[in-house]
Amino acid sequence: MTNWEELRAKLRETADILNQSEHTALDTLEQRTRQLARTVDGAEAAQDATRALTFAVGTERYAWLVRSVSAIARIGRVTPVPSAPLYYRGVTSLRGQVLSVLDLRAYLGLSPLDAQTEFMIVIDGAGLEIGVLATDVFDVMNVRLNALTPASSAGLDAELVIGVTVDGMTILDAEALLRRERNRVEAENETR
Repeated sequence: MTNWEELRAKLRETADILNQSEHTALDTLEQRTRQLARTVDGAEAAQDATRALTFAVGTERYAWLVRSVSAIARIGRVTPVPSAPLYYRGVTSLRGQVLSVLDLRAYLGLSPLDAQTEFMIVIDGAGLEIGVLATDVFDVMNVRLNALTPASSAGLDAELVIGVTVDGMTILDAEALLRRERNRVEAENETR
């Protein structure tokens, strides 16, 4: 049966239903609605899936949820800022805006990246926008949040980790990192 024939058959069926008595027609339409409203295979999984940008920092692979990423850029000149925490490389200009540049490895307590880092992923949230250094940026992948291993398996601060994929990639929480940095800056401003 072709699509047109199927459509004509459905229209005839609907017309027959409408020609029945009102009570019977409503019961039949409700039954038909329940049949058509059944979940399509994989639809439930799609509701729990989100997209994440994958990248490398040194040899480690990480990802940010795409909703937290506002740009990917090649790193230009970074100007050091005196008295900034060690994990801040300094500031750079991106599209005419001054942007702080964070070394994620140093932030996580690992040895800092070398000076040859090519990329910067700009994340935003908690009213801040920060460029995070990356040695490589890969692609965007679908991530099922309910299939992630808890943050404790990443060996990192659990507050900063959404979870770990089956293949060992750590999904980071940009909002938590930026909220923490905002609180740190506000606390510093209060002590001055």
